[in-house]
Amino acid sequence: MRQSLKIAAVCAALLTMIVPAAQPSLLQKADADTVELAKYKLSAATLKKVGVAAHAFVQALQNDPKFKGAIAAGRELEALENKDPRTPAEDRRIEELQKQVDEAEKQVQALVGSDDKDDSATVSDMARKLAAIPHMSEAFKSAGLTAHEFALFETSLMQASLVAGFKKAGTLKDVPPGVSPENVQFVLDHEAEIQQVQKEMYSVAGNGSDASR
Repeated sequence: MRQSLKIAAVCAALLTMIVPAAQPSLLQKADADTVELAKYKLSAATLKKVGVAAHAFVQALQNDPKFKGAIAAGRELEALENKDPRTPAEDRRIEELQKQVDEAEKQVQALVGSDDKDDSATVSDMARKLAAIPHMSEAFKSAGLTAHEFALFETSLMQASLVAGFKKAGTLKDVPPGVSPENVQFVLDHEAEIQQVQKEMYSVAGNGSDASR
């Protein structure tokens, strides 16, 4: 099922929509971002802050009249999609809810200028887009984070997770240039905590069963 069907949370999806998923360009470019990412160290303390920020962000959106409708539509949509069998009336309702969810997603994407085809965004670009999302700056502040650190953490985490996955599968021996070996080890050592933060990020918005795109 595609991610747009699970956007119960225009909201939670945005946390991953803007930060690219360990694209090869980020692993290879010899630029300021590559240097910063190579030096950045993931930590349990920052992981906890990310969880606090994500929770505060979704809670704020749930209380925002502009987003309540989209969140409610996403939750109802998910419940109906999981129902089997369904009535013809329920199938028609799914179509109506999908339109609401898709429209909400388009509006938020337009607001932050998110473009899934753009693999050239810098960490600073990501931070700027994150800060433009309603309630996101307040969520960062409540967790003691900046938008730049959040973007840096998430990008580093995605890179390290990708490499860690290959290493666990036995398909990769050496860590590629531009990726911190310490961060890869952090992912391997803190897999449960990372999964818990990701689970909360989505379950708080009603998407606990779909934490990946």
